Amino acid sequence: MGKLKYLFILHILLFSSCSNSTDYKIERKFKSVINNENCQLEFYFPEIEVKGSNVNLSELNGILEKYADHEYYGQRCDETKIKKRIVKGDYVITLQTEDILSIEFTTDISQSGQQAIPTVYHSLVMNPKKINEKEYSLIQLGPESLFSNFDRGVLKKYVEKFNKTNNSIVNLLAYDSGSTYAITWGLTRDNFILYVGGEGEWFGYDKIEIPIAEIKNNR
Repeated sequence: MGKLKYLFILHILLFSSCSNSTDYKIERKFKSVINNENCQLEFYFPEIEVKGSNVNLSELNGILEKYADHEYYGQRCDETKIKKRIVKGDYVITLQTEDILSIEFTTDISQSGQQAIPTVYHSLVMNPKKINEKEYSLIQLGPESLFSNFDRGVLKKYVEKFNKTNNSIVNLLAYDSGSTYAITWGLTRDNFILYVGGEGEWFGYDKIEIPIAEIKNNR
């Protein structure tokens, strides 16, 4: 799911600009794909604007609109069925500075009359300063680029505790030192957020908050 999207993100060309400004803002946008007796599919998504810049961000903002694959979860949702399928997407900016933009995307999926709503998390951490560079840039940052000597082994004890507390079976191999499994993560000012349950697939079903001090102090 979404594999081509991530390959595209890793190689997207951000258009050139003579401005080096990192003064940017996030506009909240809404899209309703379908809403009838069988299906409701709608979501909010972020759109970036760079103040005082003539950079064309339509391609980047197109990625942000589709980043959480909301429409994937609404596939065949318009087929006639006993209960209406409801897919609602949203996002939260968990950290926004000149150097780091961390966005948490959520997708809630339910049937009408159903109380428990499963949530799927996606997350994007990027460096806004890359927007104006005249080169192919990595939009999705890895934790290794922000924390020197980053070791996934620091995360593992938290995932083990999560498994025990919640009677879960999150894949611990993804959190071994040197593992290359795709993991989903984000940041707040104080915490490293780990989205677990979809290791290798760029999403999660639950989240664990780990003090950033523990990540930084790892040796």
